[in-house]
Amino acid sequence: MGLLKAFGVSTRKEKKLKETGVAIKGTVARIGENTNVTVNGAYPKNLVCEAAMPDGTMRYFESANVPKTIHPSVIGQQVDIYYDPENPKKYYVDIEKFK
Repeated sequence: MGLLKAFGVSTRKEKKLKETGVAIKGTVARIGENTNVTVNGAYPKNLVCEAAMPDGTMRYFESANVPKTIHPSVIGQQVDIYYDPENPKKYYVDIEKFK
């Protein structure tokens, strides 16, 4: 699974969220680190995005891992975020345009 994801192949969960989830626009707030795993002794990078939920509350979403060479110019750019309306903790940040 991890190898497929590294090469940009969407998982079934991501595809399902894109098809059936609620889509909102988010903004890349910063480049973060995924501290849940290490790769060659370092934390992989991810994008931390901010978006307004339909009820007006602001929320942060973390993307999947991105290449460590990602340029800081992505900060401030818009991304599509898809989430499950019954469980907003299940979401997908579409970062394909940055790969």
